Amino acid sequence: MNTLKVHINLPKFALPAYRAFFEEFAWNKGIDLVFAEAENALIIGANPKADFEISKGFLNQLDHLNFHWKDVFGKESPLVKTEKGKPDLVSTALYMLFSGQEYGRFTADAYGRFPYAKSYQAHFDLVEVNRVQEIFDALADHEKVKPFVKVRERENAFFLSHDNDQFHQSWKEDGFWALKKGEIGGLLKILSKHVQGKPLWRNMVEIMDLEHQFGRKSTFFWLVENKNTPEGFTNADYEFSSKAVTKLYQEIKERGWRNGLHKSLLPKSFSEEMSKFPNPPTTNRNHFLSIQVPETFLEMEAAGIRLDSSLGFAESHGFRNNYGLPYRVFDFKGNRSLRLIEAPLHIMDASQRTYQKRSPEQAEKCLVEFLDKNPKNLNCGLLWHNKFFSDYKFRGWKEVYKSLLKKGEHWGHFDPDAFLSSRLSE
Repeated sequence: MNTLKVHINLPKFALPAYRAFFEEFAWNKGIDLVFAEAENALIIGANPKADFEISKGFLNQLDHLNFHWKDVFGKESPLVKTEKGKPDLVSTALYMLFSGQEYGRFTADAYGRFPYAKSYQAHFDLVEVNRVQEIFDALADHEKVKPFVKVRERENAFFLSHDNDQFHQSWKEDGFWALKKGEIGGLLKILSKHVQGKPLWRNMVEIMDLEHQFGRKSTFFWLVENKNTPEGFTNADYEFSSKAVTKLYQEIKERGWRNGLHKSLLPKSFSEEMSKFPNPPTTNRNHFLSIQVPETFLEMEAAGIRLDSSLGFAESHGFRNNYGLPYRVFDFKGNRSLRLIEAPLHIMDASQRTYQKRSPEQAEKCLVEFLDKNPKNLNCGLLWHNKFFSDYKFRGWKEVYKSLLKKGEHWGHFDPDAFLSSRLSE
């Protein structure tokens, strides 16, 4: 039997996290792995004789969840080290993969999010680096591991998605833009569509038609709440149960695209919002990417969400956990793996336009360069809001989306159902 035996010789409290890590490593490299006694096994332990030595200092931080990145890494390099200064690659990747820095002390932004500016990615200029994959590759080259590796690298794929935030604001935002530009014909079209009850931003059919030209399909995430929060943050500007939306929802399903929940900012449970769907969704992305680790993940799991794609920085493209592939979520507080897959988000239109203040041309150059830096092992979570397909206020951004699809024309397509079937059946 061609199975890699792994013996984790660590304190009991550390076993669940390191087992979860090696299960992800094994999936990444196609390794058949079993946890076993020490004889003829790969040894993971906190002593120099282990095959992979674990930092005692990091184990203490894990035990007490003292997880601010400055405590874990220091300020010089994003690397966990043993007491004698030897790199502890396993603990480094474990901390990154399972979002360890978000368990540390920090002040959330107005949306309750972990801020990019306070991240180790920002400090070390690491947001474009698939560092966890680099470490997986290094671990796979160990003499005891290499004979069991079946997958050296994985081909890139797209996980395309659209957050349906607003429909009816088109007449205001597109209309004002057309008025300022003196495009009277465009203004009349915008207002006419609004009066007819056919707002230009209710454009899911056009998006599907565009993606069909590239042989692609995507997921549409729906807000089911249309009231603002007490703080004034917006949710949907449409009624999810309306006839027009119901018809559109069904057409998306019938054409083979996917519908998912776009959890609102209101203090309602996942179950409450999921109950408004014709069929309870199993896929989610939180509005404004507003998640708290691990609390939001635990709420998703309890409600029956099985795949989430909220783990991305709103302020930047790249890797919020320095990993390019979907993975099973681990909760450091509860010390267990969840029945929840996270498919990280890597590219979002608003990151470029709203936060980075880039033009469509600048954004295209930036994002193509990012994709060039990651030619393998990237399941690219790509979010393009429905309003960014507008030919008015957001003119030029549809072309950026098309350019990215062209760039990845030979990439695969991420199938959430197939992935869930394989990973959560383990």
